[in-house]
Amino acid sequence: MYNIRLNIDKMEYIAVRTCYGISKYYEISKCGCLRVSQFEMIIPTRVVGKRKKFYKQVQLLVSGHLKWFYLHRLVQMSYRGKPTHPKRHIVDHRDSNSLNNNLYNLRYCTTRANNLNRKCGLFQKNGVY
Repeated sequence: MYNIRLNIDKMEYIAVRTCYGISKYYEISKCGCLRVSQFEMIIPTRVVGKRKKFYKQVQLLVSGHLKWFYLHRLVQMSYRGKPTHPKRHIVDHRDSNSLNNNLYNLRYCTTRANNLNRKCGLFQKNGVY
């Protein structure tokens, strides 16, 4: 693995927005680091998935219950809000790396566009296959 040091003090955090609303207890950065706002403690993630697709998940306390959320959906919803079109509800990773949850790697797209952005022997142009 690569040794990557994140300078947590200089990252900008905003309040987390989930499908249940804006949380006053959690903050998230553009690179996908999630922390408790009061204690500035980083929340650990777990990696789940089947076959070749793995995604990061975090567990948050929402209205008295612990719920699991995908980290890429939290980053996208917190910084860009809800999808603007009802058919563009899928959060797609532009570089097809499902563990790269950087804001600039995420976009809302349709199911068809998400299926076209797969590594299946096609050539790559501007980060899209």
